[in-house]
Amino acid sequence: MAVVTNKPISPALRVIDGLGLTEYFGGILGGDSLPTRKPAPEMLIEAARMLHVPLQSCLMVGDSDVDMEAAESAGIRGVWCSWGGFHPEQPRGECERVDVFDELVLLARSS
Repeated sequence: MAVVTNKPISPALRVIDGLGLTEYFGGILGGDSLPTRKPAPEMLIEAARMLHVPLQSCLMVGDSDVDMEAAESAGIRGVWCSWGGFHPEQPRGECERVDVFDELVLLARSS
């Protein structure tokens, strides 16, 4: 698993580490880690490279239209979590919707 956020890397690392989650991620990228940010696909492509995972095997789990645009641009399956994010409506474009965490777990296990 990887974290790809548009937030700066330093505070993102502090939050993830403060929650005791750092060990669960093979890659963590912030908005200042590369020259471009989401919705450009480069951060997702780099995360897949860091994990040694082909793009077609990835799931982008996000809570915003920016996340789903990035997934679509990278050719990655997008899964939109309806309980977070900036927009209450499902983003346009190709993505699946989950309304509760258990749906996400089931979807990830079936991939």
